[in-house]
Amino acid sequence: MDKIEININEPLFATIGTDKPKRWSANDCERALRNHGKRAGFAISIHPHLLRRSSASLLFHQNASLSVVQRFLGHATPSVTERYYLGNTSFSEVERVHKEIMNDFDISADTRKDGGGV
Repeated sequence: MDKIEININEPLFATIGTDKPKRWSANDCERALRNHGKRAGFAISIHPHLLRRSSASLLFHQNASLSVVQRFLGHATPSVTERYYLGNTSFSEVERVHKEIMNDFDISADTRKDGGGV
């Protein structure tokens, strides 16, 4: 497989249609996303971090491991990544998965030492 060379000095996003393209700032990118989100009719504000969180959630829901998502996001510790994993997960979803696991191992709540559920 051929390697792709990336020149970090070249702009990733730049103005077009001018003689001298101008590098976009982080604010320019955020403003463009927000404006496109409004024009598309989204009820919430679209911003770069929302796309980042959505990507992490999508990886999680496609059964990517915590370590894969952690590396994708560039987090130093798994605990930071867990916030993305559980950020969009409701308690009822956690409870449902917990019950499935308990059933898979044939463990009922009343046989556990604490006798409680989730």
